[in-house]
Amino acid sequence: MMTLFSRHLTACAVLGASCFTLSAHAISGPMEEEHFDVWLRLDGGQVVTGSRFEDETIRSLNERVFGAELGEDPLFPFSGDEPGLQAFGTDFAPSTVFDFRVTDALGVWNGTGFDMAAETMTLGFEGESVTTGSGALAGFQFATDDAGFLHDHFELTLNGAGGSDPGTGVYLLGLSVGIFGDESSFSETFYYVLNLGESEEVHELAIDYVAGSLVPAPGALVCLVMGLAARGRSRRR
Repeated sequence: MMTLFSRHLTACAVLGASCFTLSAHAISGPMEEEHFDVWLRLDGGQVVTGSRFEDETIRSLNERVFGAELGEDPLFPFSGDEPGLQAFGTDFAPSTVFDFRVTDALGVWNGTGFDMAAETMTLGFEGESVTTGSGALAGFQFATDDAGFLHDHFELTLNGAGGSDPGTGVYLLGLSVGIFGDESSFSETFYYVLNLGESEEVHELAIDYVAGSLVPAPGALVCLVMGLAARGRSRRR
């Protein structure tokens, strides 16, 4: 099974870096210093991720890349609780139970892509927790309130290898959320791009990379088709 690391390496080989750069800016545009949460909504029975600001106003109907900082609280130098999760009764019934999955091992930015990290990430919520491993794994359940509303945050903690402190870097966490017991409802993978101590420029570069390679815009799909066609022509010559 291809992981997010092997997928992006394959895509880079086919398309080249210029196509990804173009598609990343097509999705995200100029990066802004803004915080927004994951907005869970339903579309045809499937959970879809958009984004809302902390005040719950809509930012985007469709969003799969979410940047945030770790270690902003000096008492918890390797932790954070952004981005949050929001859901509304216009989409979900009262006390809807969600389930989530970690879709791959934790990644770390290497300057041009992501490698599998030596570190792990622990996600906690109301006494439940799960820690990333070498691949995909199940998470735990959480629910809307009796009005179908949710606005809460996972506690995210970066763990260093062998009990040491984690290294400075930008880390990639892939997640999928669905309605508990309904396999067909699970969302496409969405990504947290979490910065621990790197510059904002490095963080933005990693976010753009994820937006352009793991979550391609329509323009990137055109590039992919063109790249595959070119490879086919060269083989026939």
